Order: sequence, then C-alpha cells, then structure tokens
Amino acid sequence: MIDRREAIRRVSALLGGAALIGGSSLIAACDRERRVTYSGVGAFTADDVALLDEIAETMLPETATPGAKAAAVGPFMALMVTDSYKEEDQRIFMAGVQQLNAASQQANGATFMSATPAARLALLESLDREQKAYQDAK
Repeated sequence: MIDRREAIRRVSALLGGAALIGGSSLIAACDRERRVTYSGVGAFTADDVALLDEIAETMLPETATPGAKAAAVGPFMALMVTDSYKEEDQRIFMAGVQQLNAASQQANGATFMSATPAARLALLESLDREQKAYQDAK
C-alpha cells in the first residue's frame, strides 16, 4: 500500500512537476473547505471529472487533512489533459479511464464509481504493481 507522500511523488512525476506549479497556492486551496460543482472541462463530462476525482481521492483520501476532492484534483487533471496533451494523447488518456472502468467491472462486478472504497483501492494497487513490473522489465 502506498502512503500519501509516495502518491504525491508519483503524481508529481507523472505530471512532470505540474502539480507544484503555483507553489503555496495549491496547498492553500487544499486547506479551504469548499465544494464546487463542475459541469465539465473540454471533452470531459461532469461524470468524467467526478470519476477522476474518485480515482484521486482513492489515492489521496481525506484524513486529518483534506483529500484530493477538496483540492479539486479531478477538474485539475481534466484541465491539464485538455490544455496540455496532444489530441492523440487525450484519446489515449480517455481510453485509459475507460479501461480502468472495465477492469473494475471485471474485478468487482461494478464500475469504479459503484465499487466500494476497499475494492477501488485494491484495483489501483493491482494496476500500480502491474505498471511497476512493466517498468522494471524494461
């Protein structure tokens, strides 16, 4: 099981450090208690953004500190993909999200959004181990 620090390190590496842009603004945003409803970003529907939020919240859950949802990580990911990825890479990202849902359906008999928090975490840990094994084999 990965801890919060490791998850942040991996997300930062994945985004090429983009999560650190804005310095203390990101941290301040995490501390504010607010709920914002997003209607969608670019090609991402509100359901897509909600799914990204749930994936991020599974990795960075709310504890004594706010979690990924409170930091609006789902809308941030959607914005980054929409504004920074080439069109082909956007399609690959969206296909990956659909594959995650398919993997959840196969493993849990439910979509990622409908799965229990424990089932969500187990799925993401399984995919993380698979990715690590693939990278180690390269």
